[in-house]
Amino acid sequence: MAKALDGVRILDFTHVQSGPTCTQLLAWFGADVIKVERPPQANRTGQLARVSPHAFNIDINRGKRSIVIDLKTEEGLKVLFALIKDADVVVQNFRHGVNEALGFGYEAVRKINPAVVYASLNMYGYDGPWAVRPGHEQLGQMGVGPAVRYGGEGGEPTLQHVGAINDYGTGLMGAYAVALALYHRERTGEGGHVWTSLAHTAQILQSPFFYEYAQRPPWDEPAGQDAWGEGALQRYYATSDGWIFFGAADGQVEAIGKVAGLEGFPAPADDETRAAFLADRLTRDTAAAWTARLTAARIGAHPLTSLETVMSDAWVRDHGLIISREHAGIGLIDQAGPPPRLSRTPVRPGLPAPPIGADGRAILAEHGMDADALAACGAVVLS
Repeated sequence: MAKALDGVRILDFTHVQSGPTCTQLLAWFGADVIKVERPPQANRTGQLARVSPHAFNIDINRGKRSIVIDLKTEEGLKVLFALIKDADVVVQNFRHGVNEALGFGYEAVRKINPAVVYASLNMYGYDGPWAVRPGHEQLGQMGVGPAVRYGGEGGEPTLQHVGAINDYGTGLMGAYAVALALYHRERTGEGGHVWTSLAHTAQILQSPFFYEYAQRPPWDEPAGQDAWGEGALQRYYATSDGWIFFGAADGQVEAIGKVAGLEGFPAPADDETRAAFLADRLTRDTAAAWTARLTAARIGAHPLTSLETVMSDAWVRDHGLIISREHAGIGLIDQAGPPPRLSRTPVRPGLPAPPIGADGRAILAEHGMDADALAACGAVVLS
């Protein structure tokens, strides 16, 4: 079956997380993503590094092809411009001005390829007083509010530890912007420049709290490391063998009292009394037993689950949410599979992240270029 982005060729100049996430998502939907790498550095033995050991590379450069081009040479720039001429999309996530200095800013690329869709992702955006600042995930969390909300008002800031939410979120928003720009080009023939940033993503992720009006009541959202939940009916509780999150609605007080083991739940009571009752009763059985009883009564509940448990779950594996494949240079590797499901244009996980420069010869041949001659003059590094 055809993929949604079959035939779309993307040049990927990105690094670390947000940019590579953007292009990997587009690769999942069928785009041919060519990852342009810098010449690899020699290791202690004098051998060129071929596989990045960085977990980010293993995760977010799947489904791409890799070529190494030395953009500091005249011949390397000629190779780059030949690739740009045939590209539908160019994606970069350098700091403001760096891509222009390297010779492939939007205006320079548009002169070569007027219909190109050019995507820029960075920390603070491409205008405003912070545009030239360097940045990464933790700075995004510190600068736009998440660290305060997670650390608690008046307390020390604490970085969120649930992953690089702003990085991955910016990659997702960037891929969405590219898809919309491609749709616009399909209708009009016009390319364009799209951009987003980690700071913008951090604001979107907190949009329920980013509004103000005169009669707005004070925020009462739980915050800080000592927060267990919003109240007795929505919070963590210990069981006999672990933890669960108990998630009942206000209108389910009667239903709670009908659950085996929770008989006598105090309906007309203050929040502290209800919490004490549940804290005592829930320790009398296992997390699995309580989850089964509560969900049967249509009351939300889920045990605390480790990543290892999720990755070994048979249903998760059968449905491609965790996949096992052979990775060149690493061996068998388990990774998350694509979460979207499309009936007509299915997503594909793509091959594992390639060794650096593994596809250079094939990519150059597609553009009628002699790989060995270009390698001899230092324009490219062949694997």
